[in-house]
Amino acid sequence: MADREQWTVIGRVRSVSAPRRELRIEPLPAHAHEFDAELAWLRLRPAGDAAPQRLRVAGLREGGGAVVVTLAPGVPRDRLHGWRGAEAVVATEEVRPRPEDFWTPGELPGLAVVAQNGTPLGTVSGVYDAGGQTTITVARPDGGALLVPVIAQAVNRVDPGAGVIELGDYGPYAVEEA
Repeated sequence: MADREQWTVIGRVRSVSAPRRELRIEPLPAHAHEFDAELAWLRLRPAGDAAPQRLRVAGLREGGGAVVVTLAPGVPRDRLHGWRGAEAVVATEEVRPRPEDFWTPGELPGLAVVAQNGTPLGTVSGVYDAGGQTTITVARPDGGALLVPVIAQAVNRVDPGAGVIELGDYGPYAVEEA
């Protein structure tokens, strides 16, 4: 079962907080959707060709561009430090297809931004985490900028595959910069 072809890497453990039983995992963009509320078990493969170990997940949260995984009791805290740098993996046959409406902030720069009626508004030139809320900067053709929170009230659709973000009634939520 340690055969590398049986496993698909979905992320890497960036840091460990043993007292809190937390692992900060940087997901690979193509597999970030694997870290969702349904994740009950996490498989980690240490450096080398060792077989992945299965760890029970107690909770997940977003944390500064990474996924913070809280492990359930059962793994000795002193062993957690050994997981730094380990690969998070899933069995290749269990890899789920990426949902159509799934995106990550890293995919937004460069996307075209259009109004609800299709009128081009500009291009995403920056992405910011504003207190847990993703906000984009839209570079306008006239040289100005528009800051828009990526919330359901202001954004109708984010489609990295098509290269476009369609805004809805963004006026009450956007800030224009000259």
